[in-house]
Amino acid sequence: MTIFVGSFGVQIRFGVGYDMSAFTGLELTFTKPDNTTLVVTNPAVELGALEIVTEVGTFLPNEYVTYTFTIGQLDQAGNWHVQLRYTDATKQLFSKRGRFTICTLG
Repeated sequence: MTIFVGSFGVQIRFGVGYDMSAFTGLELTFTKPDNTTLVVTNPAVELGALEIVTEVGTFLPNEYVTYTFTIGQLDQAGNWHVQLRYTDATKQLFSKRGRFTICTLG
């Protein structure tokens, strides 16, 4: 799927490979091509409850989050990075960074 600058309503899934069902906090930090950041938290960052099979792989229940971009957030073309911070009653974990590309129109 190609994502363009200015798009909104685009949903991403980000898998981490561990059970997050005991979460007290979920936070995604997106690093834009110019190194500025966009930080979003639950409830906008939602824990995935169903198994989903996509062209990039299988997302298992409680091991991925979803986020839907709103107007104005996808404002730069280039490579974006994303990292999840998971918090529960006893620990805080950071995922590996993921990468995706935002394209310009035309």
